Amino acid sequence: VRGRFWTVLLQSADAVQVSAAETAANQPTLSVRRDGAGGGSLDLQIYAGPVRVSELTQVAPELRGMLYASLWDWLRALAFGMHWLLGQIQQLVGNWGLAIMLLSLSVKLLMWPLTFVAERWQADVNRTQSILQPQLNAIRREFKGEEAHRRTLEVYARNGVSQFYTLKSLAGFLIQIPVFIAAFDMLGENFGLAGAGFLWVQDLSLPDRVMALPGVLPFFGGHLNFLPVLMTVFTIAAARLQEEASLSPELLAGQRLRLYAMAALFFVLLYTFPAGMVLYWTTNNLLHLCKILLGRL
Repeated sequence: VRGRFWTVLLQSADAVQVSAAETAANQPTLSVRRDGAGGGSLDLQIYAGPVRVSELTQVAPELRGMLYASLWDWLRALAFGMHWLLGQIQQLVGNWGLAIMLLSLSVKLLMWPLTFVAERWQADVNRTQSILQPQLNAIRREFKGEEAHRRTLEVYARNGVSQFYTLKSLAGFLIQIPVFIAAFDMLGENFGLAGAGFLWVQDLSLPDRVMALPGVLPFFGGHLNFLPVLMTVFTIAAARLQEEASLSPELLAGQRLRLYAMAALFFVLLYTFPAGMVLYWTTNNLLHLCKILLGRL
């Protein structure tokens, strides 16, 4: 029987039958009996405690597999690596919230070579779009169908550009996906965050719930969670400051629309998430904003 942070495990050397029922909300009941005919005593090994690596592996090394069980092996390795790093930082600073912020900084520094290449690719895509867009717009106005497609390919060929060149702009996003998934699972199952407070957040394992709303909103609930709002503000501010001056008004408007849509998507997605998770990504966005501001000095 497993909850988010606690579990009860039973093991028997004999064959047994187990049936489960929920007598009340969050109150499961297990019935354990010997499999087949016959009575007599039944020896059970019982573990009741936290879903935490140190305790679980003392019982049996294979119980380590209870953590991040839904991830592929390489993502589990990344989640365990982030778990270890967060634990080391927390022991150093003595505060889980500050440790999460320093973890975000550490991961950003470790990923800097990859993000540097991704940003260079994005800049290349923006420059190429600025060159090609006027020609492609003229083709769309004057030609249709097969002729428009042929002339578009000629424009790409004249400029030595693949028609799939815009896929390079996805690199920065794709780099973040494995880290997002690993951090999501690691912070969601981290026993240390249960009951840990930070600033106005009373429990990092729950939404920050800075104040109660007059009513209950569908999906968003009855509380204002401030961290998702702060995360979205940092995202939009960084996006506006990082706009390419070389882009045409049309391309700039399209880029803004995509960035606003992405910010809105993450706001909705993370609004009801535990504060520890949102704090990690809020810090990540704040660090990105600071990097842009320092680069403009």
